[in-house]
Amino acid sequence: MTVTLRPRSDWEAVDLGMRLAQRHTGIAWPIWALASAPWMLVLGVIAIGVGYPALAILAFWWLKPLFERPLLNVFSRVIFGDEPPRSDWTSIALKTPFTAGWFGAITWRRLELSRSFNLPVWQLEHLRGNARRARSNVLHLGTGATGFALTLIASFLVILATATITLLLVSITVREVVVFDIQDLGAFLEVVATRLESEGIGWDIFILAVYWLAEGLMAPFFVAAGFSLYLNRRTHLEAWDVELEFRRMAARRQNRAAAAIVMLAIGLSILPPPAAMAQTTEQLREERRSQIEQITSNAEFGKTETRTRWVPKNRKTEEEQKEIISNTELGFLARLFAVVSEVAIWLLVAAVVFAVYRSRHKWLPYFGGLARREAQAPTTTGGLLLSEEELPQDVPGTVRELWARGEHRGALSLLYRGALTVLNDAHQLRISDSDTEGECERRVLRKLEPESAGYFARIANTWQTLAYGHRSPEGKQVEALCDEWHLIQATPT
Repeated sequence: MTVTLRPRSDWEAVDLGMRLAQRHTGIAWPIWALASAPWMLVLGVIAIGVGYPALAILAFWWLKPLFERPLLNVFSRVIFGDEPPRSDWTSIALKTPFTAGWFGAITWRRLELSRSFNLPVWQLEHLRGNARRARSNVLHLGTGATGFALTLIASFLVILATATITLLLVSITVREVVVFDIQDLGAFLEVVATRLESEGIGWDIFILAVYWLAEGLMAPFFVAAGFSLYLNRRTHLEAWDVELEFRRMAARRQNRAAAAIVMLAIGLSILPPPAAMAQTTEQLREERRSQIEQITSNAEFGKTETRTRWVPKNRKTEEEQKEIISNTELGFLARLFAVVSEVAIWLLVAAVVFAVYRSRHKWLPYFGGLARREAQAPTTTGGLLLSEEELPQDVPGTVRELWARGEHRGALSLLYRGALTVLNDAHQLRISDSDTEGECERRVLRKLEPESAGYFARIANTWQTLAYGHRSPEGKQVEALCDEWHLIQATPT
């Protein structure tokens, strides 16, 4: 490895990541540019074309996790001395952003504040679902706050760099001399805004370029620092440094295999008697035990931390706490809250039951038996069906009275709706307000004898002629319909 792994503090690990990025900026920055520049160009053209350049900055910021993935690919290889050749740079920059997990990186995981620290778990370990969450939870113990702070610092530095460069160039290119004064910040910002507005598209392109450069300058250090935090955490948890040392020892021993065999043969030839051998073995155990104690006492092998936290004075046991709570105001409040919550739940259940009952006319028709009996009652007011109060006992007589007073539309409406109401009540037609005249006729045709069905069809046609054709029928025709009202009471087929 090109870095020395050993247990470090979090910020020492961040510093190691900064040094890693600094050493390999010659490959990190070109790959960042290859991965992000086409996207920034396309987003900038679209945003400026629609007249909102800030949308390009927002969209690029949202897609930024995609462009960090090629950088992690590079750093995960260079620490093992495997620096990608230039011929692979384009492939890494264009393909790595869309490897497994890219969609989650720009959707539900986009706003994770420890993104650079979590990225190796997604990209290098290829963990998903519960395994990824469990792994992240373990890694975050004691280190998650540093990853969170790292993201905030990187974002602040990008904003600071973008704003500083923009304000600097704006202030030195205006025609009048502008002196920055913290007490007159409003006047300075007003001059800057006027300048940006007057210059138009040129300054829009300039600001987008400055933001892209600021993100590119910070991205390698941000990704490398998060990756170094990840390596340091795994060193603490899994003793990677010890494992690597064992591998080096194994390699050295393999090179000395022949010498070891010779020494073993010599040792076997000069072994002491069994009693002396037992004594020698006990001495070796004591020596090894002392060596182990010496190694484990080393600060680099492990450490013991003492943490302090606030606890109540005269802390009680759980039983005593329960007894105290039950006998104090807190216990009373707890019981009151339980009672209020129970009452609220029962009220909610009652409201749901009442709402279901009130809407029975909508869902009961889908069931048999009771549904048919409930569907018979004409309860619609102002719709196709008449309520019991609206339906006259003598429908034909009321129609004649309305017609005689010149209320032709009301008369035919009562005749049509009254027929529907009676038929729906007697023959379970299941009429609803959304049914058209044609649909009503088809339902009546299926339930009534041909003569009664034809009579209803004449009523519907007469009503349609007046309602939609605005042609009033002759009085004799209406009188004939009233005389034949008895056909509505015909038995179903």
